[in-house]
Amino acid sequence: MIFRMNPARLFLSSKLVIRSTFPVNALQKASASHLSTAKRIKNGFQYLKSIFDFQSSRHTKLTRIPRDYEEVYNIGLENFIIYFYIAGGGATGILALSSVQHLIGYYRKGEEYVQNVASQINSSFKLSDPVDLKWYHYLGGFSSFCIYLVSLGFVVRTVPLRMYYSEVKKDFLLVYQGRSPLKKVIVSCKPGQVKDVAIDKPPYFKPWKRLEHLMQEKKIYISNDHFKRPTYYNILCGYQKV
Repeated sequence: MIFRMNPARLFLSSKLVIRSTFPVNALQKASASHLSTAKRIKNGFQYLKSIFDFQSSRHTKLTRIPRDYEEVYNIGLENFIIYFYIAGGGATGILALSSVQHLIGYYRKGEEYVQNVASQINSSFKLSDPVDLKWYHYLGGFSSFCIYLVSLGFVVRTVPLRMYYSEVKKDFLLVYQGRSPLKKVIVSCKPGQVKDVAIDKPPYFKPWKRLEHLMQEKKIYISNDHFKRPTYYNILCGYQKV
């Protein structure tokens, strides 16, 4: 007697046999191990990001704002300012160390050191008076440090990074960057004390004029696009009574 089997049923039965003989537990364990490793890597990257993200709640909580204040404004420049601190301070420090190194070399070897430096950079640099090298480094280091301080001071004094508003006390707290990377300066402000003096079409070379405001005769720069709700900007400038 000859038994005939449907080809489709034969295919399905063979597939079931293959499936039953494959080590399913081993596959599941390998998949779970792969997912756990990927999750650890992802969590590691998120942790590193939280450390270097100075706008995250992890760092903003260090400002010690009272609990009845709500964050209503964040310009999003905090990370850039901290990185500017690190880059600018590092560059200034390297230049200062380089100047000290050259000055020590000059005082030890005199004109011979000047010519050695010139030959190392493939330059035909010759000085009638080697003392000029000292003033060159003094001037370069001083200029770099001044540019660093002026640009940093402009941001520190005139650009609030965050604002908080209290529905209970009816006032704002403006948070500025301090003169050190981890320091913040907090200024209290009543509604209506900020006046909008911005220019809708500022000069091409002064685009920041579009953000200019006055707070007690002091210039500050605020972007009304970065408020949590337009209502808070209207309250700050006195357009809306509270």
